[in-house]
Amino acid sequence: MVEVARRQGIAAHLIDDGGDIDGAWIEPTRVIGLSAGASAPPALVDAVIDALRWWGPVTVREYEIAREHVVFAAPAAMRRRP
Repeated sequence: MVEVARRQGIAAHLIDDGGDIDGAWIEPTRVIGLSAGASAPPALVDAVIDALRWWGPVTVREYEIAREHVVFAAPAAMRRRP
């Protein structure tokens, strides 16, 4: 997503946690988009939002763009044999 945003001229940064946020990214903007992969624990996302509060009040709006219903089968070696 970072690469896609940057190709559109949008400042984007890949972080592992709230400690990776650079204040220089925050000061010139009023709106921050935050996305996380499905494997990101909600507590980590909440911690990043809490870290953003250091620079001022934060209003959080969640948007669901698409809901996926993909089911992956277990690898053949792990499936039960009848």
